Amino acid sequence: EIREELANLGAELLIKTIPDYLNGKIEPQPQNHAQATFTKKFSLGDGKINWHKSVQEIFNQIRALNPEPGTWTTWNGQKLKISAAKISTSQPNHAHEEIYVGKVYKEKDLIYIPTAKGHLELIRVQLEGGRAMGIHDFARGHINFIGTQLN
Repeated sequence: EIREELANLGAELLIKTIPDYLNGKIEPQPQNHAQATFTKKFSLGDGKINWHKSVQEIFNQIRALNPEPGTWTTWNGQKLKISAAKISTSQPNHAHEEIYVGKVYKEKDLIYIPTAKGHLELIRVQLEGGRAMGIHDFARGHINFIGTQLN
C-alpha cells in the first residue's frame, strides 16, 4: 500500500520539481549524514511470525515485508504465507474455552489468531506449493485448519 502511495507522490513531486531544477532554480543539497539511518536487507527469516509478539507488531511486520520477502508461519509442517491481515476490532468471545496464542479460531465470519496482546484477523494466505487465496476459501479447502496451532 505504501509503495503505491509513495510512487504516486514521488511522480507528482518530480513533475513539479524537474522544470525548476533544469532552469537552475533549485540547488541540490546533500543529506545530513549525522541524521541518516541505515537498515539491513530483509531476508526470508525476517518474515517468520512470532505469535507471542503483540498484534500491532505482527500487523506491522506483515505490512512491511509483503510482498517480498513475505511473512509466514508453519502449519502442519508446511510454510503458510500470510500476505494480508488486520487487527481485530471486535473482542472474540472465549467464555467457553481457554485461548492459546497462535491457535486458529473462528467466530461468526472471522478467522483469527490470538497474539500476546490482541487478535489478528487473517485475510489472505498461501500454503507452500499452493496459490494465494482468501482465508475463507482456504479454510473451506482445509477443514482441519480451524482449531490448529500455528508455529
